Amino acid sequence: MAKRSDNIRCIRKYPKKDGTFSFHAEVRRKGAKPLREVFDTLTKAKNWVRSTESDILEGKLPQKIKARKYTVNDLIEQYETIYLSRFPKRLRSQVHHLAWWRKHYGHKLLCDVTPSLLSQAKQALLSENTIRKTPRSGPTVNRYFATLRKAFSLAASEWEWINENPFRKVSKLPENKGRTRFLSKEELQALLQACKER
Repeated sequence: MAKRSDNIRCIRKYPKKDGTFSFHAEVRRKGAKPLREVFDTLTKAKNWVRSTESDILEGKLPQKIKARKYTVNDLIEQYETIYLSRFPKRLRSQVHHLAWWRKHYGHKLLCDVTPSLLSQAKQALLSENTIRKTPRSGPTVNRYFATLRKAFSLAASEWEWINENPFRKVSKLPENKGRTRFLSKEELQALLQACKER
């Protein structure tokens, strides 16, 4: 038997000056402030109500509320204060990475950091030049991603700011493989001769 929801749902339709309508969705919970959102279609409003009630029943709502409250800047500050402060060498090596994320995505809410947005960030990193005026390599971009991936991992597992880490759904760029070199016949004979003489 499905678990009964004690929430009270409500969707109201309001006319706008341009002749269209907005739909104000609300979910009231016992002993808590009501949750409200505004949508441009009735379908979106109904989907939000269903999703919100499901999150309440599954205990995911606190993280979703925090994900709509905290920004990437907030996350980076928490990451530096709680985690990197214990590892000063690691902080020094990651300071440039974090500065880039702050500059380009610091204003973003955590709920807006999706795999799609991260794919855009990957392309942005690849299209920019380094301080030495050379293009960033794939491995370098991977380091930028590894830095913020760790912060998001802590936000999900320890701080409970988000339900899941969006970086898990973004693939890494290929790492440069070392050059494979084969010995010439002369080098091979010299090596074998040296082994015999030992």
